[in-house]
Amino acid sequence: MSLLKNFLIENSDITSKESEVAVSSRFKDEKGNLLKFKIRPMTSDEFGKYQKACTTLNLAGKKRSTQFDSAKFNLMVVVNHSIDPNFKEADLIKQLGVQTPEQAVNKTLLAGEIVELANQITTLSGFDNDINEDIEEAKN
Repeated sequence: MSLLKNFLIENSDITSKESEVAVSSRFKDEKGNLLKFKIRPMTSDEFGKYQKACTTLNLAGKKRSTQFDSAKFNLMVVVNHSIDPNFKEADLIKQLGVQTPEQAVNKTLLAGEIVELANQITTLSGFDNDINEDIEEAKN
């Protein structure tokens, strides 16, 4: 059996790869330590589902075009892949006085923080992974 095949078999539970990430210097405890979000990666099926939900087809006359709603995509990623805080938690939603997890995200995070958290989740999911850096490190 090849090393890569062994690796894939031993590491087949890709959604269990959780991480804690800092999103903004705004999130600090009483001692000034950065508070981190606990996140999980998305699967290729989840990624495809979010892409489809965020893409609209415009049929204006003879022209056809697609439009991608990146803000909606980022919200879906943050809501579905944040473990702590869990924006889907009924108690959190109630305490914030909102109706949906998306409203909870928008009420508690600044626009740039939403983008940064979504970027951290997509990076954990294998996007923006600079393989060239890993190759250089392996050479040394």
